[in-house]
Amino acid sequence: MSLNNSLKNNKFLQFIIVFLVFLQISMSEAVSWEFNFKFDNLFPIEVNNKWGYINSKGEIVIEPKYQAAYRFTDDLGLVKMDGKWGYINVGNKFIIAPIHKEAHQFSEGLALVKIGERYGFINKAGQLFIKPRFDDAYGFSQGLSSVKYKSLWGFIDLNGDFIIPPTFDFATSFSENYALVIKGGLTGFIRKDGSYLVQPVFDSAKGFSQGFASVVFEGQPAFINKNGQMIITPTASEVEHFSEGMAVVKMKDLYGYIDIKGKLVIPHRYHKSGSFSEGFAAVKYQGKWGFINKEGKVTISFKFKTVTPFKDGLSIVEFFDGNWGYINKNGEIVWSSD
Repeated sequence: MSLNNSLKNNKFLQFIIVFLVFLQISMSEAVSWEFNFKFDNLFPIEVNNKWGYINSKGEIVIEPKYQAAYRFTDDLGLVKMDGKWGYINVGNKFIIAPIHKEAHQFSEGLALVKIGERYGFINKAGQLFIKPRFDDAYGFSQGLSSVKYKSLWGFIDLNGDFIIPPTFDFATSFSENYALVIKGGLTGFIRKDGSYLVQPVFDSAKGFSQGFASVVFEGQPAFINKNGQMIITPTASEVEHFSEGMAVVKMKDLYGYIDIKGKLVIPHRYHKSGSFSEGFAAVKYQGKWGFINKEGKVTISFKFKTVTPFKDGLSIVEFFDGNWGYINKNGEIVWSSD
């Protein structure tokens, strides 16, 4: 989880990593980028090579003093100090001392840590709850964690017991009660009891979102429902998962959006497109990124070098002058690195 040398000179990429790691946790439940917090959402910032946090108004609430910082999950923020990872509360007090060489954000009350050459889990008191015996692992989602044990992947419960034996070449977290698994180079889906919804027959696939999973079968993109039936076969060379009732589809190098009936509702006109999040989708046109709403109207003009989806009201953006920061849904700069 530590940042390598190539990233240390690119602060925007560091922010993207922070965002994507957090996003991976929130997406594992329903790929909807929704997450519940008891406190005001805090956003990591970097000032003079030190990391702290701002609130949604751009006000600094935790002064930058850490080597790295990640979004709060389960009311704890993952931060790095003196080369080790620990966890703070919103009052900037260490709840779990920085003692771990590698640690990940909390999910469902447990956090993945690496001890020696193996992965295990700690609880919110910092106690080792599941002994480190796995070659690799993902955070918990829907009560199960995907873990790699003796070169194969399976699933453990919150007590660390195998519920689904390690028999897969790869396995992702559960989403909407199904998990994507790979075996023999092909992709399928399993239920929480380990039985197959669909045997591994797909060239590739993405996890379930809003009742559908995007798949590629014999080179053709499509969607399956929770009965394993292929029900939407759009004319497209590439499809993404559904989010907020729409999915990105690519046709002749341009991107548009379909609804859950497979109808094209936003024409193919963009050079890159992201999934909808909080009512907005990031789209790229003539080399610049902006945002559209669900009617396809441009709400934030094309002026950014890179952007992330909105999360808790803010998007991380990179400007063409090399600076970066956060904007709100009005396109206003809330915080900037300049």
